[in-house]
Amino acid sequence: MHVTINFVPVLYNDEGNHALSEELWCQLEINDTFKNLCIVSAPRWLHSPFKAPKAKSLVILSFLDEDGSHLPHITKNPVFMFGAACKAKLFDSLPLIRQCD
Repeated sequence: MHVTINFVPVLYNDEGNHALSEELWCQLEINDTFKNLCIVSAPRWLHSPFKAPKAKSLVILSFLDEDGSHLPHITKNPVFMFGAACKAKLFDSLPLIRQCD
């Protein structure tokens, strides 16, 4: 299951770098919903590297949800990251464009 977390504040450290995957995971673990999930792909910024300083962006992560019980809870409740209430949505990846055989 792929989920995007929208409107995540992008915070920069003194060197001008944004949060890394480990820091994103620490922020997600603050939320009870994410504590016992089996993460398949660590959280990462969807549009990194940023072309210009941004205030907010998207984070994507993948997890196992075999019985489908976690997704509704994640998408109906706010996800708190870096002090802000963010919105999680199911990530619909676009199909690959097929080229000539």
